[in-house]
Amino acid sequence: MKSMSKNYFYLAAVGAALLTSSCNSGNQKKEYIVFESAGEATVDTTHHKGALVLGKGATEKMWDKIYRECIKADVWKDAYYFGPTNTISLGSITDKKHESIIRTIDTTVFTTAEINRMFKQGVPATCDYIQELTMDINAMLNSEISITAPGSSDINAELKTAITNYKKTTVKIDGWQRDELLTGVLADILDETNDTRKMKYRKDLLAEGNLVLVRVAKINGFTSEITTRTDISATLEAKLKEGVIAKVGNTGAEAKFEYVNKTTIRITSKSEFYVFGQYMKAKKVNVRPTS
Repeated sequence: MKSMSKNYFYLAAVGAALLTSSCNSGNQKKEYIVFESAGEATVDTTHHKGALVLGKGATEKMWDKIYRECIKADVWKDAYYFGPTNTISLGSITDKKHESIIRTIDTTVFTTAEINRMFKQGVPATCDYIQELTMDINAMLNSEISITAPGSSDINAELKTAITNYKKTTVKIDGWQRDELLTGVLADILDETNDTRKMKYRKDLLAEGNLVLVRVAKINGFTSEITTRTDISATLEAKLKEGVIAKVGNTGAEAKFEYVNKTTIRITSKSEFYVFGQYMKAKKVNVRPTS
């Protein structure tokens, strides 16, 4: 009888424990991800020398003018200036100072189908605005171009001298588009996942101080003409007639330098690159977002 009593007591205790566990589990609130503006004050723009930022100062003012004239109604008040760059992509998580890329959205974490759902490509648009420069894009080009072909050191030097010795420079973009990350789709994927790789992305996304790139203004190439104060050298003229390809900084973009006449060099870049972007920060809430 005592043995039976002990068994009843044991079963009752187990039942109570299971009931308590069930109730506690039921009381746990599910957490959802929402996104909010990083705000102009939140994004630290004092750091200009990292891998993601190039050509602040006068060059930034030039691109800002082109950006506002071409994009017009789509300009973001909290747009962040990268400089021409190919080193960051939509969905990239960075620290507040943009000194490093912590996570990216790629096929090692998300499926191709998920990525296609998350990314919205803008419609390419043309822009006839031509910026005549009285500012120092030449200094940026002079410091950032790098011709890597064998025996190109002399051409590098001559080209940089010609750029420095400019009289007038014009820049016209070939086109632009606004691409964006659909944050609601990203949140839905991360809210329902148990995948280890996605959970790591989620953790870094929600970490204090981290930001995620959600919109970009993409330039689909540009053309620039530099008028020099003096005639370019015969050596440089011969090379330019062949077409000189140069890397621009650490952006991954390439520019082609060509001869127009004795005092004019044309620069064209068919590479797509970002100039401005918009960041947001993520946070957890206990109520599923309605939109």
